Amino acid sequence: MGDKPVRAKRRWAFTAVAASVVAIFGLVGVSVVLSGRMNDAQDNQQQLTNMFKDMLGDDGARMVSLKNPSTQEPTMFVSYLPGQAATRFVGVNVPQPDYPGDVYRVWLVHQGIVTPVGDFIPDEDGIVMIEIPADLSDYDQVTITEEPQMVSSGVASAPTGSSRWVGYITSS
Repeated sequence: MGDKPVRAKRRWAFTAVAASVVAIFGLVGVSVVLSGRMNDAQDNQQQLTNMFKDMLGDDGARMVSLKNPSTQEPTMFVSYLPGQAATRFVGVNVPQPDYPGDVYRVWLVHQGIVTPVGDFIPDEDGIVMIEIPADLSDYDQVTITEEPQMVSSGVASAPTGSSRWVGYITSS
């Protein structure tokens, strides 16, 4: 009968040690995940900083703010150098498209004629950094809509979704 209290104490001590080990591994796991997220955030910040430096580093570079038509908040920016067929788009806090399989489609507008020039989906942190081969100085407006992704049939010739961002290009 003297063994039962000792076994119970050993069982309790073993359970306490096992729980402590599990808790330590859990904390280490959470720490690793948070550290990875912190590194990802720092990488995104560095990429955005570098992209903005590139965007503004060219003499004569122009910026266009793209605003959400309903909130009028600019969350996307476009940089281009007139005469160069390279337009850079940068966005922060860009939500994922509302419907699975949808993409954001970039449309360039010149005198009412719309031309699709590219699709994108933001990364999981809402960051967009893309370059589209187009010279914005040939256009009046940039519009980004949410559209179904077309696979083999090509891209629609006109927007079907509502405008998510709009920016007007001025010639100056």
